[in-house]
Amino acid sequence: MALACSQPAPPATLQARNVLLVTIDTFRADRVGTGVAPTIDRLAAAGTRFTAARTAVPLTLPSHATIHTGLLPPAHGVRQNGTDALADTHQTIARLLKTAGYATGAFVGAFVLDRRFGLAQGFDTYDDRIPRDPNATERLEAERPASAVIDGAIAWLDRRTRNPEPGRDQGPGTDQGPGTDQGPSTKAKGPFFMWIHLYDPHAPYNPPGEFRARSRTPYDGEIAYADTQLGR
Repeated sequence: MALACSQPAPPATLQARNVLLVTIDTFRADRVGTGVAPTIDRLAAAGTRFTAARTAVPLTLPSHATIHTGLLPPAHGVRQNGTDALADTHQTIARLLKTAGYATGAFVGAFVLDRRFGLAQGFDTYDDRIPRDPNATERLEAERPASAVIDGAIAWLDRRTRNPEPGRDQGPGTDQGPGTDQGPSTKAKGPFFMWIHLYDPHAPYNPPGEFRARSRTPYDGEIAYADTQLGR
């Protein structure tokens, strides 16, 4: 009882840990533990699995706004893809951790999470370089493969461990501009918060050839491909 009622340790005495948030669009829960996604299976086996978890809304942007704010759509105001944007008055995971001294980086796989929709707040780097066809009828569906997302994430981590020069990343990947940072980075001295978003299991289902050939369905092939990239 004494332990339960005691004051928590001051933040300065706690060891700051790196935080990695991975979100994957339209990844069915019934594919976990089946061997389709061995990297995810290992993470699930080693961690805590919430089998009764439900999304707040079955849309990419509103559900991610909920993940990043802890608020339901009526509270954060994002109800639709492509039309609503998260107001900068909301507190987000990235803002909280940045204030706590974390380096923050986000790497997203779909235009529906472009910075214009408000999720870049609090991120030093927000890599949303999604190729788009201006003549396409479904421009919100523009995406890039998991390999491109993971390439950017790995490069960001690499830059944190080299070029021990003073200052912070202020390349085009900061909150002030599109893309990702390309300049020299500060030698890593503190923890990081990284968000990786993969869009591959979302329709249309067109996995790379080797994953299509070895998978039961094209959908499973997309999951297997995304999982392989995540395992890098």
